[in-house]
Amino acid sequence: MLPWVVNVVLICLYASLCLRCSVAAVNKPKNNSLPAVIAFGDSFADSGNNNFRVTLIKANFYPYGKDFMGGKPTGRFTNGKTLADTIAAKLGVMDYLPAYLDPSLQNEDMIRGVSFASGASGFDPLTGRLLNVYSIPDQIEMFKEYIVKLKGIVGEKEANDIIEKSLYLISWSSNDWGISYTALPIRAVQYDVPTHATFLVNKATEFIQVMSLLPRIIR
Repeated sequence: MLPWVVNVVLICLYASLCLRCSVAAVNKPKNNSLPAVIAFGDSFADSGNNNFRVTLIKANFYPYGKDFMGGKPTGRFTNGKTLADTIAAKLGVMDYLPAYLDPSLQNEDMIRGVSFASGASGFDPLTGRLLNVYSIPDQIEMFKEYIVKLKGIVGEKEANDIIEKSLYLISWSSNDWGISYTALPIRAVQYDVPTHATFLVNKATEFIQVMSLLPRIIR
């Protein structure tokens, strides 16, 4: 059983899934307060992290951002808000979710949530490495840093409470199939389609399991 509460919204081309896992029963929290939204994944949730990476996969030029605040590109792979931005706003947490690597990120933003997502990433770490974007291991390392920084801002007790009660958005779409299986078919040499699908499901499961253990490990 997981030692802490995890809220996960999985957004992809195949399914939309909302999970709440706890050491007790699977149900809604007794109090409806949502302290923060934390996002991982690909371009559906990337708020501009790829701006700070040497990669061709960027969205920091027009017409990206033309309908966003100020009409300027921010690194979001959309003309306006990302799905993560929209969910955070609809839940009343914040108007938009900032990129974790944004140098202008404030402590107040850290408390309410950030995005670690990176456009062109996938559940398969190879997908991210091929285009030099932030892979699953990279995003997990950023989350580890975030936990430490959060404890420095609000203290360990409150930070643990925020981590436990936050909503976690995980968005990965077809990059694992389109990049590392088709365009640069390294995985196609190793796996047929059914086996590759199983491989990706296992990677997704591993990611969620690792995420659930991190707050207990990082003290």
